[in-house]
This record gives sequence, C-alpha cells and structure tokens, in this order.
Amino acid sequence: MAKNDKTVVGVSDLHCGQWAGLTPQGGKWRGAGLEVGKRQPLRKECWEFYKAKVKDIGKCHAAFVLADAVDGSGKASGGTELLVADMQEQCAMATEALLEIKTDRFVMVRGTPYHVGKDTDWEDLIARNLCKAGREATIHDHVWPEVNGCVFDLKHKVGGSSIPHGRGTSISKEKLWNSLWALHGGQQPDANVVLRGHVHYHICVSQAGWHAMTMPALQAAGTKYGGRQCSGTVDFGLMEFNINEKGAFRYEPHLLVPRNQTVKALKI
Repeated sequence: MAKNDKTVVGVSDLHCGQWAGLTPQGGKWRGAGLEVGKRQPLRKECWEFYKAKVKDIGKCHAAFVLADAVDGSGKASGGTELLVADMQEQCAMATEALLEIKTDRFVMVRGTPYHVGKDTDWEDLIARNLCKAGREATIHDHVWPEVNGCVFDLKHKVGGSSIPHGRGTSISKEKLWNSLWALHGGQQPDANVVLRGHVHYHICVSQAGWHAMTMPALQAAGTKYGGRQCSGTVDFGLMEFNINEKGAFRYEPHLLVPRNQTVKALKI
C-alpha cells in the first residue's frame, strides 16, 4: 500500500449472545446445554477465523459496524437459542469482539429493534464501551463516512430475496434511492459505495463510478428460524476495503465455509 492509502474493515450481524453468533473464546461465554454445547466447535472455528483475519489485515484507518451486533432476548424462540440472555453481557461480548480489530475509529449504525432493542438502543452501549476502551466510536441510524474522497453509504436493513438471481435487486435499489436523494436538492451525499447488512449474504453490484453490496454476517447459519423457514446460502465473514489517495476503491471479502457445519445425508 502507498503511504496515503487507507484500509477499512467492515463487519456486520455479529449476533453476540446467540448460539451461532460471534463468541469470544476465553471460556466465559461457552454456555451449557445440549443444543448450545454441540455448537461450541462451530463457535470456536468462526472465532478463530475472525481473529486471524483481522490480525492479517492489521492496523486500519477505521472499522464500519453494520449493526445487529447483539442478538437480543430471543423472544420468538423463548430464549432457547441464547448463550447469554443479559443484554449488558451481550454488549460486552460484542465490545470484546470489535476490539480485536486494530483501529482507533469505529463508525457504527443501529440494527433491527427485535435484536438490538425496541425501548433501548443497546448498540449505543457498545459504542460507549469502545470509547471507554480508548477508541473513537460514533453510532448512527444512517451515515455517509468519507475516506480519501470515497463516500460510503452505511445503513443496516435491506430487503432480501428468496431467489438467487434476485439478490442484487434490493441493494441496487438502495443505490438508486441514494442517487435520487442526492439529486433532490443534495439531501444525501452521492455515495461511491453503498453497504448494507441484515440479509447474511454477500453480493456486489457494480456500475461505472459506484458499488453497492450486502455484507457477509459474523453469525453462522444455525437459528431455528433460518432452519425451519428460510432458504438460501449464508455467508460468514468480513470485508476489507482499500481506498487510495485518489479515492479509487477496491475490496476483498474474507469468507469462511465452516467445516463444523457440514450436513450429511441421513441414512435410514
């Protein structure tokens, strides 16, 4: 990298506290019970991948955190999928995970109320925790950070698709709305890169002058809702963005296909 090039790490959908969420492996949050316990090898594999990748990336200019950093109370499944039910503990898990990223600057957005709180914005506590740890951290509903003249558009939620060839439609729509807001009296910056989380898969749509993409998740597949009601692949991982001094942009997805999640046919 040239002297003035800048690297940004992007992470999304950690779902700390859930049995397949990103879980620091110090032993404090291993959990108990049959369903929780049998997923411990998966959590360990995912954590070691995440930790190794942010170490390989090294010191970076900033980290973008695209929300759903905690899983919440798990009300829809009666809390039966939780490693940790206490929201302050979930926020502590997320803080510990984010501090693995070698950066002094975090730009965060807030997630879906089901996970991060309807009456309390729990992710604000994570931002405060990061500040107490000596990092700069800001949190927003929707924000447009600029790095070397390259403007990013960060927000959590985007529509998903149940068909493979439809996955690019909603994220393309997000860029179109951004462009229309920019033309509408300049009420939004005209973004070069639109990023969204929420859908737990990575896809990128590019045209001359812009990219629009959904982020991989840092929660592995393994929820009751997903297993019983959803179709489609899940991408686990994080993103690395490099912006040169002229604002030219390139990116690399770092993705894991977990060995501990391979399903075999049931022989009968």
